[in-house]
Amino acid sequence: MNLTNSFFNLTQKNLAWSVEFFSINKMKRTFCLLAMMAFFPIIAQGAKESPDLRSLRLEYIQQYIEDAAAKEKLDPLLLRAIIRVESNFNHDAVSRVGARGLMQIMPATALDLGKEKALDKRNPRANVFAGASYIRKMIILFEGDTKLAIAAYNAGPTAVKKYKGVPPYRETQSYVKKVMKEWDKEKASAFASSSK
Repeated sequence: MNLTNSFFNLTQKNLAWSVEFFSINKMKRTFCLLAMMAFFPIIAQGAKESPDLRSLRLEYIQQYIEDAAAKEKLDPLLLRAIIRVESNFNHDAVSRVGARGLMQIMPATALDLGKEKALDKRNPRANVFAGASYIRKMIILFEGDTKLAIAAYNAGPTAVKKYKGVPPYRETQSYVKKVMKEWDKEKASAFASSSK
């Protein structure tokens, strides 16, 4: 085992121990989460994310989703569906056109919303809140038509207005179908869980 792999393994073990320590003592695990998110890009180069770290990361993301949904009066399952399609819950994601984070916020969008912190990969909460704010803005703009709001989230509101519906772009057509499908799956999963 070389020195690099040893570092990755040691870092992974230390972070896993941090998860266990904070869990045992029932303390707030914010520091642990921030440490994990700071190290995750490094770890990802040479080691897989442990189940404990993934569970912790998803736990915090879910809390961000619920908080943002409550603030913007949105279905949290819609936000989960958008995140699933946009980044598959990878807070470190960057698209080929520069969209960033869990909800793939474009720099220009973050600037327009006054939420530049959403572009910082160390601040996934700000990213989720910015995305929630933007999708709420689109829902209001298109008078409650969620499908058009989702299309606008991908292609921009100008394109949706121009075509008076979902734009005929292959990417946007596919995007809307994927988000709607994921949203349906999230609702079905939530219903199944509540029925147990």
